[in-house]
Amino acid sequence: MNPDDPAFGRESDPHVTLLYKICNGDPKPFVKLLAHEKPIQVVLGKVSLFKTNDAFDVVKIGVESADLHRLNQKMVDLASRQYRDFEPHVTVAFVNKGAGAKFVGDDTFAGAAFTSDELCFSEKDGKKIKLKVGA
Repeated sequence: MNPDDPAFGRESDPHVTLLYKICNGDPKPFVKLLAHEKPIQVVLGKVSLFKTNDAFDVVKIGVESADLHRLNQKMVDLASRQYRDFEPHVTVAFVNKGAGAKFVGDDTFAGAAFTSDELCFSEKDGKKIKLKVGA
């Protein structure tokens, strides 16, 4: 990333992560699982921050979705792995440490809702595979 680029720090691929770092990298079990699911209902919330990095703040939009929580648990069980608490969100930008505070609480997107019948499985090499929900 180039700091002189006007888009520097902005997330270039906004998304909601459902499960991170699946060790075996095989999407087939998830295809089978998703075939029996209904489309995912999502409602956006307010802007907040992750302050877990010493170099920058992560500006994010909260996501409310019982469907995402349910699917996350099924996928964690399927992947046979433990993971920290699941907090669905859309990453917006990475900003200098302390600079994200001015965005906290912004409700521009709050209440916006959408339904998704598709997920994206990202492989280690960056290749993306679309997975249909309810296919």
